[in-house]
Amino acid sequence: MAPKSGKLEAAIVVPSAGWAFDCTDDAAGPTTVTLPAGTYYHSSVGSLTEDLGDALATVINAAMAATWTVTVAAGESGTGRYTIGSDDTVCTVTFTSTDLRDALGFTGNLSGNTGATGYTGTAQAQWLYLPEQPYENLNGG
Repeated sequence: MAPKSGKLEAAIVVPSAGWAFDCTDDAAGPTTVTLPAGTYYHSSVGSLTEDLGDALATVINAAMAATWTVTVAAGESGTGRYTIGSDDTVCTVTFTSTDLRDALGFTGNLSGNTGATGYTGTAQAQWLYLPEQPYENLNGG
């Protein structure tokens, strides 16, 4: 089913130094991981652009022993919140870059929950707009 309300998202430009963060899970860490410089979008399936969640999962999984996932609820009736987690292993993320943390909708480091295998953002991701009302063509088409 095609989305009725659509979404708007701005380009996220990561500077030349990249955005760094530290990951720890039951199998490894803390390990510093860096999202490379580039232009990303929160949810860009089929648009030939770099998907932020996929790019984060790729760099994390290249550095860590366990399998991690990074997803955003940006579909129809989505919350706009990111979830970061590790397959069945306790994990933590320490954000060296607060720009990345803020873009993902987190307000602090992801730790402190004993036994947590994943975390969901406390706020909607920055630069992502998910309207609550369906699109209306004001020109009668």
